[in-house]
Amino acid sequence: MLELTNLTELAFLKDSINIEVGRDYLMKNLFINPVKFLIILGLSFTIEAKSEFCRGFEEGYRMVKGDMVIVPICPIPPIIPIGSTPYREGLKAGIERAENS
Repeated sequence: MLELTNLTELAFLKDSINIEVGRDYLMKNLFINPVKFLIILGLSFTIEAKSEFCRGFEEGYRMVKGDMVIVPICPIPPIIPIGSTPYREGLKAGIERAENS
């Protein structure tokens, strides 16, 4: 009977540890999920800005070099100044790259 009591106590202890671990896991996820959401949201705006920047870069490069040219890899977009757009900044960067090469 002594072993059965110890096994019962061990089973109870195991269940209470699982509940505590589950509670900790839940609390971590409640705080991490909004952070993950905000990071993904921020990256989606960055990806969209980069694609507009790259479209402008290609257009600016082809304005100087012509349509039948291989456009180099799009650079990392800079911080967009107030009053400008990612496309306009890409256009300027493409023109500058074409004139310097």
